[in-house]
Amino acid sequence: MPKYYEDPYLKELEVRVVSRRGDYLKFDDTIFYPGGGGQPHDTGYFKGENFLAEIIDVKKDEDGIWHMIRKLNGEPEDKGKIYIDWERRYYLMKSHTGEHILYRSLEKLYPVRFVKVEFNVPESVIFIDGRLSIDDIEKAEEMANSIVSSNIPVTVEVEALEDSGDIRIRRDRIREGEIRVVRIGDFDSSACAGVHVKNTGEIGRIHVKKIKYSRENEIFFVVGDEALKEIEISKNAYRRISHLLNDFSNVYEKIVKMKTELDKLRDDYYKITEGMFRFENYTVNGINVYFTKEEIGDI
Repeated sequence: MPKYYEDPYLKELEVRVVSRRGDYLKFDDTIFYPGGGGQPHDTGYFKGENFLAEIIDVKKDEDGIWHMIRKLNGEPEDKGKIYIDWERRYYLMKSHTGEHILYRSLEKLYPVRFVKVEFNVPESVIFIDGRLSIDDIEKAEEMANSIVSSNIPVTVEVEALEDSGDIRIRRDRIREGEIRVVRIGDFDSSACAGVHVKNTGEIGRIHVKKIKYSRENEIFFVVGDEALKEIEISKNAYRRISHLLNDFSNVYEKIVKMKTELDKLRDDYYKITEGMFRFENYTVNGINVYFTKEEIGDI
């Protein structure tokens, strides 16, 4: 078992280079996650007494885990220490566990189907089948944050596929052998290759930033301090809009009304421009005058 699974909280590790493949190095062990399940690979540094190199890519193949380096100072030797970009890794760990919680909340409340997830810093996206309103999202977000604040242990176990039972699993991708199962108490069990936090409380907060309706619903979310920042931005925006409307109690209803009126004005504009092609043209004292009897709406 690689060190990134054995202890996901390790930030540095003494290593020995066992193989080289161009700019890629293979170590005797690694704390660098090679990516998978939507979670990107780790980045960081390989450092020795006489050299420093940046690790900019990590890949896994049948021969092991390979680290692409970019030399910063000196020539990389066979022994040294690798350092992970911990701030980035830890945020991705919180995002990944947060995604499990948020999706499971949606699944418990509504008939949705998971399509895929893409993690990034600071914003990640869950793609799902199933139409959802903003009210639906808010209810799921509330459930998810109740799980976060409950400080539920997150555990990882390796199990036989035939014993998977009610575990969430992509059976189109995993058909035999053993599976790595991430459990969040009795709230969720999912087959997953990613690295996660040990306790839901570490996530701090989950905040849905926006929803994009396309072929699938795209739910953009942030966690931790980034979530708190987004909530503060939303509060400040609400305050400013309320001040602009001079109404602090019915802001949403006013904006809906304004949008309805704007949509009507847009429709009237289209009717006018369409009608212009059917206008009768008269010339009065050398001036072109256009006239129509068509109804074009209130303007």
